[in-house]
Amino acid sequence: MVNKLKICLIAPDYPSKIGGVEIVNWNLSKEFGNQGNEVHIITLCNVHNIKINIPENISIHHFSIYRLHNKWRLFSNFFFILEAIIYIVRTSLLLISIKPDIIQAQGPIEAIPALLVKLLKNIPYVLTIHGNLAHPDANPGPGMPRIIRKYWAHLPHIKYADRIVTLTQECKIAIYEVLHRNADIIHNGVDLDIFTSKSGYIMQTYEPKILCVARFDVIKGLEYAIRAMDEVCIKYPRAKLIIIGDGEQYETLHTLISRGNLSYNVLLLGSRPNEEIPKYMQSSHLFLLTSLSEGFALTLLEAMACGLPIISTPVGIAPEIINSWNNGRLIPFMDPDAISSTLIELIENPDLCHLYSQNSIHAAKEYSWSSVSEKYLCEYRSVLNKKIN
Repeated sequence: MVNKLKICLIAPDYPSKIGGVEIVNWNLSKEFGNQGNEVHIITLCNVHNIKINIPENISIHHFSIYRLHNKWRLFSNFFFILEAIIYIVRTSLLLISIKPDIIQAQGPIEAIPALLVKLLKNIPYVLTIHGNLAHPDANPGPGMPRIIRKYWAHLPHIKYADRIVTLTQECKIAIYEVLHRNADIIHNGVDLDIFTSKSGYIMQTYEPKILCVARFDVIKGLEYAIRAMDEVCIKYPRAKLIIIGDGEQYETLHTLISRGNLSYNVLLLGSRPNEEIPKYMQSSHLFLLTSLSEGFALTLLEAMACGLPIISTPVGIAPEIINSWNNGRLIPFMDPDAISSTLIELIENPDLCHLYSQNSIHAAKEYSWSSVSEKYLCEYRSVLNKKIN
């Protein structure tokens, strides 16, 4: 049995920002280090420019790639491939110099250098697929040639990972359908020291606050949340929909709010650092997720840890959690009427919301990062024991 491990995380986005994968990278590396393992991070982010304390037992290996494909659109395919080759070569060389016991690839692209080093140095790697492998979001960017995008999921760096980990049952099924191999499910976690519930949850029917935390992107379905407020505000004129995030849809959403005379009721707060999110959750009464697709939906866990009842489309982990823990309601996709009727029903039922709040708190305790990291370490030890045997 292997005890303490030398683990290398290939994590282009590190440390934590508002995005889900960045938060995963940050918390996993901290927990691995806290358990006495030697942790190395290969990242494209310059952590020296970020005001955050990196634990001493985490070694950061940073390099930058100049993004030419964004500046020279005419030659974007060529520059995209060039940048990818540079990234793969530099990451592979770093892996060889680090000599880890095991490599954790935090996405399919990160698995390419991991596969090369496995072939060269016989170092195994675990690949985590954070989204649905059959969904376009799981494929490489538009700069990649079409033929590669078409067969992306079947290429060796994904197919021949020593172990594949994914986040939900839906993703596990998609991986089996595409690759005809099993994946292990390890849910993401939540920092229970940061995301905490306020004492004595009470639904405030006079001025209910509904919170969304999402990118301003079509895939997040925020327009349906805004349209739903038309009906909600007829019955509860002081109701507030608070949306934290930023993105390309800002002007579209702002126009929708203005045309619906909802400027008082719908607030676009822009992006906020992850450490500020708990205070918004603790001052809200309901958490709303209207996405059309999600890999995991980490914000659901964070909202649950803060004691919020959940209203969500059936994406990511939402169906598993809501059906298992009875802490909210599932709503259909792209349906403002269903959203508004569900919001009104919960606002009118403070006792039910209190039950959902308590169930959210109990459910969140099952998803601590220490528990998640231990599951990953079990995967690593299993892979290494198989290699020895």
